[in-house]
Amino acid sequence: MQRARLVLLLSLGVVQCGGEDRDLPPGWTGARSLPVDQSSCAGEAIMPGAGKLALAREMGRLRASYEEAPFRCQQRVCAYHLGDGAGGARVLVQPCDMTPDSVAKCSCLYRVGFDVAGVEPGRPVELHRRSDRYGAASEPQPELVASVRAP
Repeated sequence: MQRARLVLLLSLGVVQCGGEDRDLPPGWTGARSLPVDQSSCAGEAIMPGAGKLALAREMGRLRASYEEAPFRCQQRVCAYHLGDGAGGARVLVQPCDMTPDSVAKCSCLYRVGFDVAGVEPGRPVELHRRSDRYGAASEPQPELVASVRAP
């Protein structure tokens, strides 16, 4: 019964990224894939902005929520964690498919949730986002969305 629930939860939007197809930018070598849960589209991303980061301790774990994360409609995102936790952490959220053949002609705001293991209270968690390569004149670079101290 427990196994069936886990399979059901995984099929409802929890994504584990990684494997050989990881497509990370320079400076992110060694980043570990994080399981993410991504909401459905919560509105059109009309105004420019990269969203915001909220952190909370839940039962001993640090839970991060990337609110109003602007990505393309129907675009699955992945998250990667870099850092040892003692000095803080950097997290990159980007499309799982960085080189799509085609894309939806709209953008959405999502909530992307993930756990950040080992970050001590008071240490910074930096959230970076990167867009895909579709239509880009140059290689998309990670942009800093927020830096928040862990509770």
